[in-house]
Order: sequence, then structure tokens, then C-alpha cells
Amino acid sequence: PKLNVRRAVLTRSGIADIFRQALIPEHVDFVSIDVDSVDVWLLHGLLSGGYRPRVISVEFNPNFLLHQRITCQEEWHPWTGRSV
Repeated sequence: PKLNVRRAVLTRSGIADIFRQALIPEHVDFVSIDVDSVDVWLLHGLLSGGYRPRVISVEFNPNFLLHQRITCQEEWHPWTGRSV
């Protein structure tokens, strides 16, 4: 299979455009998001940008209860080598 590897800074407002530039179809079979911070915002951007993956894998934190709606701020910060 042919690989289509790219390097990009993804944001909620730009993720769908970057997917389109990479020729990823809107009804792609599988999308995995695991960036240790703005996961939910990237998913929101992808879905609001018209993408409808058949299967989605998004990182979650099991330390929070199901009814708690907790996420990181939308603003992305470069990795500093530590999570805090």
C-alpha cells in the first residue's frame, strides 16, 4: 500500500483543509487522534469540516468520571518534553 505521510501543525480550524490537501476522503474508514492535549478540538474541527470517518479512536483520560466534561484549552502549545 502507498503511504501518504505529512508533517503539519493541526488546529480545529485547519484540520479538515489539511486532510483535503492530503487527498483524504471525507468518508475515510479510520481516524485516530492522540495528541495529549487538543484531541477533542481536532475531532470537532474534523467533523464540522465535513469529515465522517466510519471509525474514530480518540484518547481519553480514565481518571475523570463519564459525566464530567473536562478538556484542555483549545489553544495548542508546542511539546516541551513533559506533560505539565
